[in-house]
Amino acid sequence: MNEGIFHRQADSGRRALTTYTRGYVVALSLLALLATAHLVVKRWSVEAAAASATVINISGRQRMLSQRVALMATRLRQERILGRVQASTQQALRSAADEFLQSHLDLSRGNADRGIPVPVADNVLAAYFSGQPSLDEQIRQYVAQARQVADDRVLNEASLPIFSEAPTQLLHLLNEVVALNEANAHAAVARIDRLQIWFWALTLLTLLLEGLFIFRPIVRRSRASLAAREVESARLAEASHELREFAYRTSHDLVSPMTSIQGTVQAVELLLERGDGRRAREGLALIDQTAQRAKHLVRDIEALSGVGAGSHEEPAQDVCAVLDTVCEELADEARQRGVQLIAELQPVGGWPVSALALRQIAHNLIHNAIVYADPDTAVESFAEVHLEQVDDVLLLTVEDNGVGVEPAQVGRLFGLFERFRPDLASGSGLGLYLVRKLVERCGGEVGYHACHPGSRFVVRLPRNGLAIE
Repeated sequence: MNEGIFHRQADSGRRALTTYTRGYVVALSLLALLATAHLVVKRWSVEAAAASATVINISGRQRMLSQRVALMATRLRQERILGRVQASTQQALRSAADEFLQSHLDLSRGNADRGIPVPVADNVLAAYFSGQPSLDEQIRQYVAQARQVADDRVLNEASLPIFSEAPTQLLHLLNEVVALNEANAHAAVARIDRLQIWFWALTLLTLLLEGLFIFRPIVRRSRASLAAREVESARLAEASHELREFAYRTSHDLVSPMTSIQGTVQAVELLLERGDGRRAREGLALIDQTAQRAKHLVRDIEALSGVGAGSHEEPAQDVCAVLDTVCEELADEARQRGVQLIAELQPVGGWPVSALALRQIAHNLIHNAIVYADPDTAVESFAEVHLEQVDDVLLLTVEDNGVGVEPAQVGRLFGLFERFRPDLASGSGLGLYLVRKLVERCGGEVGYHACHPGSRFVVRLPRNGLAIE
């Protein structure tokens, strides 16, 4: 009865922890959302202020350039009358006209490189493009007249508007544009200020509501479920410790792809020395593929490390596909070691065991069969992989004709950090230990049988051995 009460309290503590977690997540998410929104508005205000300052500055300079164009045109006309035309005056007029036109194009159409936004305000667009003629047309005509004067392509210069009413009229219109830009900038700043005030008020309101409806209930419930939460914390701490230990133990399985990469690098170096660029590129492609497989293996190990801590496990949708992938990953190492890798797989479809666990089990057993091949044998070394279903049990058998295991060592075969032939393999002695732990986690069993020569490992995985969450 006490045990039942304890379990009910533990369940209550777990439910309370879930509720607390959700409450904290909601609260922090809201605060993060508001903080992000405030940051976005702040950056927007800075960017808007910078853009407005740029627009106002360039529009003011454009106003000055209009008068400089008129001044240079008048000076050049006087020099022609006196017969003392200066090339510098012509160039100054052309430069002023070009800069004047470019400033107009930037202001009326935008220029991202100069930090000038495309105008969207109706009053500014109307100032540039409404009327007959529009300001846009007048500026283009003004620049065209300036260029005609600079190039001496006008018979009667005195008749050009650039020497009479055009400068004054244009200056008046440009003054209006500057005033519009300044007014729009002030209005934008005012809107952003109001928006920031709203975000500030919304943040205060959110903090108040979180205190009333999230944090106060959490504090109240936490007093009643302290014992259950302590039990849950202890369990989580233990799970975290197991996760770190498991990740450390599985790290040695990355040695295989790294070894393959090192061997391929050496081969590529020899090919490059011989000038065989095509095969060298193939070797580089193989290195890339192996590195990708290593990266995937790291991700698999990380995902698999969470299985013991109650993480979600994906069942094997196609067992044969998982084993084919493992065989493909190890095929190159098998060829390098002179081992014939044979796979006889009965199609069994999916199986309710972790695909990641199955992949790791098969990888370790097949890799051992390859690396523990007998270097002194007179016959061809082999590693055979068999898969079949007997009733509701999945049988995975990995057999080889390698060096085998001494009878005195069989009892320690699946132990932690057990290494029997370091002259053949440089592993850390975690591979078979990991196989045993994974098989047991899947509700199955693994056994060893001596073959004389060689070894046979049989993995039995019942269909109902592991409940996939």
